[in-house]
Amino acid sequence: MTLHTPGPWIIDSRTSPKARVSDVIPITDIVGKWFCITVFATEQISPEEHRANCRLVAAAPDLLGALEVAVTSMLDSGYKKNSASVLKARAAIALAREGF
Repeated sequence: MTLHTPGPWIIDSRTSPKARVSDVIPITDIVGKWFCITVFATEQISPEEHRANCRLVAAAPDLLGALEVAVTSMLDSGYKKNSASVLKARAAIALAREGF
């Protein structure tokens, strides 16, 4: 299994030289290495929705880490391993770590 680029991830203000500024939002790691470029498809979503999607992508490492901590805390505080909340959280973690 390949690991993801460690967070934090940042929505970068730079743009790809091959696309118009309004079409591309780069996501970088903390040292500025580009690893994800989102391309805006004007017919499908609005620019605001595109930016919101990029914010969600950039927050992914923090969200994954928080969910992993939450599952541990839930189990430590008495949640059962097969409770709906723990199972749903673990499914989301597996999706992020292993894919579909």
